Amino acid sequence: MGKKMTKRITFISAIVTFLSFLYKFLLGYVSKSIIIVATALSSLCVFFCKIIFVKRLTKSRKEKRHAYLLMGFILFLYGLLFLFVVLAKLSGLYDIEEKVYEGWQSLLLSLVIVVMFILSIRGYRSAADRTDIMVLGLKEVGLATALSDLIVLEGLLDDYFVDRVDADILSKVHEWLSLGVSSVIILISLIMMVRFVNRTRLAIKNGE
Repeated sequence: MGKKMTKRITFISAIVTFLSFLYKFLLGYVSKSIIIVATALSSLCVFFCKIIFVKRLTKSRKEKRHAYLLMGFILFLYGLLFLFVVLAKLSGLYDIEEKVYEGWQSLLLSLVIVVMFILSIRGYRSAADRTDIMVLGLKEVGLATALSDLIVLEGLLDDYFVDRVDADILSKVHEWLSLGVSSVIILISLIMMVRFVNRTRLAIKNGE
């Protein structure tokens, strides 16, 4: 696939991602869910990274490495924001009654989250051996941000299991999963930064 076609496809994908951000943000606003709003921002994070990819696609390897670093930094900022939201939620700083989604709404939202998560994993595996570091960056950001949707999915499952599982157990699962996901997002961003340093050192060694 030529670079022009790749640019067009990625740009269209960026627009779709931005529309996804608007949908999830509106859903979070209507339901008064700070977690859904936070996951909406993950789509915005991916949107920015796709725009960076489009702008740097025809640039030098050095500029692509710096674009990769920028993607990692954006992901790092999102990870910190998501961690703050999780801590605010768990500590009771955000204590507003949220709308509960049930029936077909819950099922549809869960299905979308699962499909997007599976696609992000497949995308990461296919990009792991690519030579263009920006392709790997996009997939890493996509995988990391898809993890945040698991918190929403877990919340939907909580509503299903609330009458079948002890409330204290569900609360502990929610707390540890939320903290775990936010920590993994930050970890992936730090791995990206370390990879940038290693790739830069290798490039200098090879005289690039």
